[in-house]
Amino acid sequence: KTIQDVTSADWQNAYNKCNIKQSTLTALNSFLQGFYKWAVLNRYCMDVLNVVSIPKKERPIRNDDVTIFTDEELELIDTITVGHRLRLMTFLGRYAGLRISEVLGLKYSDFTDDTIKVRRQNYRGEVKPPKYNSVRDIPLHPVLKEELEKHRKWHLEEMKRLGYKSDYLFTTTVGTAYDDATIRKRFRKLFYEN
Repeated sequence: KTIQDVTSADWQNAYNKCNIKQSTLTALNSFLQGFYKWAVLNRYCMDVLNVVSIPKKERPIRNDDVTIFTDEELELIDTITVGHRLRLMTFLGRYAGLRISEVLGLKYSDFTDDTIKVRRQNYRGEVKPPKYNSVRDIPLHPVLKEELEKHRKWHLEEMKRLGYKSDYLFTTTVGTAYDDATIRKRFRKLFYEN
């Protein structure tokens, strides 16, 4: 078909069959409207897009399925992370169910002898309340408590050696906060290389 042969019904049918996000479909429609304006001005065709409507797509249902690691996978994670600066992070996810952004928002002052106080998250470099405003207290598992003490001792020595101070559990070697994208990349690299 040439552009003159394409009808409004053709476009409506194409839009209805499009299996793309609503925002992408809207952007595509904007582009095509601009194209048809140009085509009409240059007398190539009529504007057949002006009667086409963008179908409303249902928002995808959020997949909140939880992936549960097998005992073998957990053992492998424990083995791979021995001596790694982010080892405690795996334990916080495993024994406290924290999101990466919540772990990055944790300070040493958020821990008592038996509780973790989740008060903030560090998401994309912005410190704010946890997702869904899920401020909460979580019991401190004995295994997690032991790993926390190892991490605190190591982290205090590192801060002293490198000359910086921070109350956050996880900092870069220059004392700045990690961002969640960097952590995800580091874990991907760590686990896929081993």
